[in-house]
Amino acid sequence: SQHHRAVHIPQSALVALAQRLRPLMPTTAGPKCTAKLEAPGREISTFLRCYRYLPGDSSRPHFDRSFVECEHTPNVMSSFSAYSLLLYVNDDFEGGETSFFQPDAAIPVSNKGLTPQCQRCDLIVAASVEPRAGDVLVFPHGLHPGCYPSPLHEGSLVTSGEKL
Repeated sequence: SQHHRAVHIPQSALVALAQRLRPLMPTTAGPKCTAKLEAPGREISTFLRCYRYLPGDSSRPHFDRSFVECEHTPNVMSSFSAYSLLLYVNDDFEGGETSFFQPDAAIPVSNKGLTPQCQRCDLIVAASVEPRAGDVLVFPHGLHPGCYPSPLHEGSLVTSGEKL
């Protein structure tokens, strides 16, 4: 497993990254969801997870979930995240690809819908992204109606070095 720390950072710390990414992002949360991206400078959540993988570490196959906010009224959703964003900060390690699996409706998932209930060997890799320092990988997540489907993926095994 990987080591991670959840942090909240000021929105102002993300403005430069948001400005570079916004022209590359879809304008809505999905093909049948009219929810728009947050205002410029607010499209990246301030809730971040920072990961550290050592040799032998990986993250098991899983689906990412949305981060939901109820800013104005308790228990009334005001915004949700629709995309995962991975920022690769180093590449001086071996392994550690982000691997995406072919969808398979026959594979059961956990009650929360985040973890497949099967063996890793039952999954077929559809695409694998090799981390390069400075690259950003963006893909859809969550289960909100009308959004793009959330892909099953993993952080593949790091065989040497340290992945941050």
